[in-house]
Amino acid sequence: MAWSSAWLRWVAISYIVEALRPAPKRPGLLDWAPDIRIQYLDLGDATVRYINTGAGPNLLLLHTLRTQLDLYEKIVCGPCQAIYRLRV
Repeated sequence: MAWSSAWLRWVAISYIVEALRPAPKRPGLLDWAPDIRIQYLDLGDATVRYINTGAGPNLLLLHTLRTQLDLYEKIVCGPCQAIYRLRV
């Protein structure tokens, strides 16, 4: 039982620390592709961060990690496709 109360204290502390942390600034450029502009779509309760590269038929790539738009850094964008990478 003692471990559960200690665990609950750490969880409570982590929530307090997170609430006190300032919101990060929105990035405008990608470190690995500064010529690609980061765009934002406001959906009311959520904001979607995305980039649009390439030309041709659309290809939509989604990921699950909150801040990992950069997962697609290594995908080569050729002239045969338009690629939308979203961070939801």
